[in-house]
Amino acid sequence: MLVILSLGLTAGCKKGPSQTARAAPRIARQAHPQSLQVLVPCGQLGPFYEIKPLFEKANPAVKIDGTVENITVITRKVMDGLESPEVFMSMGDREVSLLEAKGRVVPGTRAAYARNSIALIVSSDNPAKVKTLRDLTRAKVKTFAVVDPETSSAGYHTREALEKLGLWKQILKKTITFDQPAQVAETVGRGQAQAGIAYWPCMVETKTPGAEPTPKKKVVVAEPFPQKLYTPFHCEAVVVKGAKNPEMGRKFIAFLQDPQVQQIFYRWNFFDPENPPKTAPSCTPEAK
Repeated sequence: MLVILSLGLTAGCKKGPSQTARAAPRIARQAHPQSLQVLVPCGQLGPFYEIKPLFEKANPAVKIDGTVENITVITRKVMDGLESPEVFMSMGDREVSLLEAKGRVVPGTRAAYARNSIALIVSSDNPAKVKTLRDLTRAKVKTFAVVDPETSSAGYHTREALEKLGLWKQILKKTITFDQPAQVAETVGRGQAQAGIAYWPCMVETKTPGAEPTPKKKVVVAEPFPQKLYTPFHCEAVVVKGAKNPEMGRKFIAFLQDPQVQQIFYRWNFFDPENPPKTAPSCTPEAK
């Protein structure tokens, strides 16, 4: 009897763990989401925070790590090799050309995704009564504010337009240059310059993620720069060399061409103000 009982217990010890192992459910490992680093100019904060959840919903395994800063700041970070994001979003063409010249762009990834434009801005009270670009030569205009034409798309195309009008050299002595587009609007709003230039969509921007387009209070548009005076340009995106996941960067840039995304940019005034389309414009990738 003792022998039989011993054998039974021995058999039970061997069988028990085996049954437990088979009964235990397998726990699937949850994949960590892929991080997609995107550098975003502050002038696109509004549309970006509408686009971000749409892309993440369409790509559940991806989590966007978005950094929103002034366009001049993020351009310098990428040029100096301090950042190598999957996607660099720009306000125009000039910044991307600088990155290409520096060898920081993955070839074949440069693409336009939203129409941009520039406008002549004045303070809300407009004491100098500036209405058109030609008014910049008037004696009442003591100071004209512009972004650096060498580093900024806004400044580059402003100079192009004023040279075509024959005004650039005439107003050069009264022109002050800034590194950042936001500084122009601040200077004009404080009355320290009688006029300046700005990206037209930035006149209805926001500093709060998820907020609606908000018109600026201290500055207004005197005149959109006539399109015939400068080369049309778009916001452009690229994959930066050294990015950890360049293929996902390409996918995000392609997503910026989606009709639903184009409608978002349209809501934030990314179109030609002289010829507003009846429906949201489509923007196909442009390799340059």
